[in-house]
Amino acid sequence: MFSPSIFSHKIENLRRDFPKDFDISSSALKIQKLGAEIQIVNSKITITEGIEKIASLIEDKISDFGSKYFCKCLFIHFVKNHKYDHLYQRYLICREVNQIPFNQAPQIPYGYLLNLSAKSIYKPQKDLANPQESFIEIIEISTALVNCFYACQPYSIWELEFQTGETIIDFVQSISLYDSSFTITQNKPSYILEIIKHLFSWINDPKIYKKIGFTIEDFQAVSKIIFDIAKNTNGPKIIYISDLTQEMHGKKIPNLRLILNILSHNKNEINVNYNIPSDNESIDFPFKPLIEITSTEFLLLDKSWCAPAFYEALAFYLRIKKVKKIEENIGLSIESFLYNKFQKAGIIFTEGDYQVDGENGESDMIVETEEAIIIIEFKKKVLTRKSKSGIDINIIIDLVDSLLSAQLQTGKIEILLKRNNYIELTNRNSIKEKIQLKERRIERIALTQLDFGGFQDRTIVKQLLSIFLTHKFGTYSKDAGILKKFIQLEKKQESWISQYKQLCDIDSNYSDRVRFFDCWFLSINHLLLLLENSSDNNSLYKELKRTKHVTFKTLDFYTEYFHSKSLNDK
Repeated sequence: MFSPSIFSHKIENLRRDFPKDFDISSSALKIQKLGAEIQIVNSKITITEGIEKIASLIEDKISDFGSKYFCKCLFIHFVKNHKYDHLYQRYLICREVNQIPFNQAPQIPYGYLLNLSAKSIYKPQKDLANPQESFIEIIEISTALVNCFYACQPYSIWELEFQTGETIIDFVQSISLYDSSFTITQNKPSYILEIIKHLFSWINDPKIYKKIGFTIEDFQAVSKIIFDIAKNTNGPKIIYISDLTQEMHGKKIPNLRLILNILSHNKNEINVNYNIPSDNESIDFPFKPLIEITSTEFLLLDKSWCAPAFYEALAFYLRIKKVKKIEENIGLSIESFLYNKFQKAGIIFTEGDYQVDGENGESDMIVETEEAIIIIEFKKKVLTRKSKSGIDINIIIDLVDSLLSAQLQTGKIEILLKRNNYIELTNRNSIKEKIQLKERRIERIALTQLDFGGFQDRTIVKQLLSIFLTHKFGTYSKDAGILKKFIQLEKKQESWISQYKQLCDIDSNYSDRVRFFDCWFLSINHLLLLLENSSDNNSLYKELKRTKHVTFKTLDFYTEYFHSKSLNDK
């Protein structure tokens, strides 16, 4: 009204001025025409009824098209549109934001569609008159549904900045729901084979072998052959038992059928109660990589997407067989695996206990470079299925038990280094090693076993750690376990505030720098990627720094790293 030349209410200008709101509204109209009931409450569009009906419509259309072929179309689309890195065998599905939001459009919810496809894999395919038209219709309806109901796709780079205590809950929910709806969990097959070999080597103990019926070498051999058969294929690949035995080159694995059963979903057991993207607790497809079609024929929907499930299937089977100390043995094996990988990459590190100024503690790993001291603290905590479903309480708890807890431990070491200019560790061989600060920068890494998706982006990490410093969290939950976690959160926040004050007292310039700019949140997979391109301590720091001073706001570590590396190489 005051500036009609700048802000026009003409319909042709509305999208230019309000692209995200316009697209959400357009999506709501599409969903409404399909039978959903839409309301606007406090300026927010909500689907009050009919979302399950629309989701079932999408699922039926996928099964009519043919779930396997629908998956194949999506994976071919990734490759043709340069969304697949052949070297690291990874699909680069991420947020696509811009400084000019009206250039954006609603993204396709690939994660949602692929999980519905897995659910419908046994349903019969129909002979469609126009498959192309049907495919486009599935894409359009699913995109409209997710865009309207969750509205979790950022359009502008500024949507990912400047979060406060008042906005952080909605923000972390949107990160979680985006990752669940649009992305997929994946891994490089060679990485998963290494992880299986090292993390489960202890199952060769005669007592455990007798209970489970195979060695880790047998399990790894079968897994490797499956990956070898699918190595040149993006998307679904049929695995025949005859192909497996042929690739064994005469070597017999008497327990082959048992291993295949462990790795395979049976009929009508995949994502049974999965309907809408926030039904993440109902997704069980990632727990087994294969789908049994017949007694001699198995389906691998995609080598990269299904790779993490080889680990999950073995861990799940060990729990069913009630093998003792599974988590304890895996925890010890992870540390050993990481130490082994660092040594193979030519990287010298220090680990062990310390006792300084009345402070007792331990460090999982410290790497010295010419420019910096890198402190790494490992946490086995994973992002739970409740968190992936967007439940705010669980998201906060998972982030506290991983990111905040690890950063508290690295923070203790930073304070001691800056206060005394050195720290002395006693390693597992009772050898003492002194690390001197020498005015070097300190990088602090919270390391998780599995990926936390968008939460591990540096932009998000800085904001989360800042809000843990400035705001308190509470809950209306009556659950005793959750209440206990929030009491622990309060204590950890007190320690976090105390650490920050101590660092400001020690270093007068600490509060003037970008807050928590030297704090990282990475996974083992991220670290393996860095190690693959490192040959010594200094080169590791060079690889780590690739994404430190630049961001494309994708909230995907792999995409950020590949883009930065490509720009630097050019």
